[in-house]
Amino acid sequence: MNRATKWVDVNSYSPYEGGLEITVKNATSLFIRLPDWVVKGEVAVTVDGATRPFDWHGEYVHLDDLFWGQEVTLTYPLRSMTEAIYLIPENGSPMDSNRYILTWKGDTVVSISPKGQYYPLYQRDYFLGDVTPMVNYNYTMTGN
Repeated sequence: MNRATKWVDVNSYSPYEGGLEITVKNATSLFIRLPDWVVKGEVAVTVDGATRPFDWHGEYVHLDDLFWGQEVTLTYPLRSMTEAIYLIPENGSPMDSNRYILTWKGDTVVSISPKGQYYPLYQRDYFLGDVTPMVNYNYTMTGN
């Protein structure tokens, strides 16, 4: 979800941590959509390191009175959940369904069981850590 635009630069910490860092370029207000599973009372916002009050507009965090160069940080706990799903083959009956166990971290499937015989899917144990591996990158904006 990292992106550079003429208005802001966005760095996401997902799926390691629930957080976004936004560098303001040409925007005075922001509407930042968060997943619907985020507990609103657990969202924290800082601007240039200082706690900042904000409003909710549906699933969007709303901030006003921003200016160039400010660093906006949003943090929130990531959900962790495991669920069973049943896939019914085309032209099959529920008795023919295949059971899979999915483990989620935030919006990301980090594992699935059974893994698959020929091409194991979703073997992402590295996402289970809680520290985002960071790489310094200089964005070059080529469009909007």
